[in-house]
Amino acid sequence: MTATESEWVGNKWVPAFAEMTLPVFVRIQERTIVVGSRTDSARLPNRTYIRPMRPHATAQTAHNNTRFQYIGGDRSTDFVNTASSAFHGPDRLNSYGALLEWAQGSGVSSRTTAVSLLRRSDEYPARAVRVLAEATQLRQLLEQLFSKLVQNEAAPAEIADLNKSWLATSFAELALVPADKDTLELAWPRADEALEAPLWVIAHAAALLLASSDATRIRRCGGIDCGWYFVDRSRNGLRRWCEMETCGTRMKSVRRAARTQSHHAIMGSTTGSTTGSTTGSTTGTTTRID
Repeated sequence: MTATESEWVGNKWVPAFAEMTLPVFVRIQERTIVVGSRTDSARLPNRTYIRPMRPHATAQTAHNNTRFQYIGGDRSTDFVNTASSAFHGPDRLNSYGALLEWAQGSGVSSRTTAVSLLRRSDEYPARAVRVLAEATQLRQLLEQLFSKLVQNEAAPAEIADLNKSWLATSFAELALVPADKDTLELAWPRADEALEAPLWVIAHAAALLLASSDATRIRRCGGIDCGWYFVDRSRNGLRRWCEMETCGTRMKSVRRAARTQSHHAIMGSTTGSTTGSTTGSTTGTTTRID
C-alpha cells in the first residue's frame, strides 16, 4: 500500500492511500472468536466468495506524510502501537481526526469512508469525543491481551470482554453485500455513517488474528523503552525488533558500547595490577641491598 495523494478536508489534513486487494476467507460461528480455533476457507455455490471489506496492513510499511507507522503486520497490532511510549513519544490518537488518519493509512477505512466520517464528526463533535474514548479503551484491552499472549499467560477475562463489548457489535453490523455480479463481500454497510465503524473493523481484525495460527507469533519488541507489538512472520520465527533500522540498531549500539567499556575496564585493571607488582618487586630488592 503506497501513498498516492493527500487532501484538505475543512481544516484537517486527510492523507489518501491507494487500495489493494487481498482476499481472505473467514468463518463466523455464533459471533464469537475463541483463541485456538482456525479461520477456514469457505466457498459458496455459483463461484460466490466471502471476503472481508479491507486488506490487512502489511509489515514494514510506513508513510512519510503521516505520523503513524504500520510495521506490526496486522491492523490490531498497529492500532495498539499508537499508544504513548518513552521511545516513540506521546499518544498519537489525540483526536477523532487522528483516529481516521490512522484508519485510512492502515486500510481499516477507505479514503471515501474517512472523508465521510470526518464530516460527520464535525456535525456530531460530542459523539466523536466519546468514540475516541472508546478507541482508547479498545486499544488498552488489546494491549493487555497481547501482553498476556506474549508471556504465554491465559487471558479469559480479556477474551470475554472482547467478545461481549466489541465483537458482538462488530459482527452484528456485518452483512453480505454485492461486490460485483458473482461475488458477495462481507462488509459493514454503515461504515460511512457510524463514527464508531473503525472500531468494528479493528475488533474484527484482532479476532481474526487471535483465531489464527499467527496468534502464537505475536511478539513484543525487545528495544529499550519501545514495547511495540508485531506478528513475527519471519522464516525462523526469531524476529526481535519492531524495526531493525530503529530498535535493532539502538540495541546493537548499546551492546557495542557495553563491550567497549568492559574492555577498557579490564585493560585498566590489568595495567594497574602489573604496575603494582613491578613497583613492589623493585622496592623489595632495594631494601635487601641496603
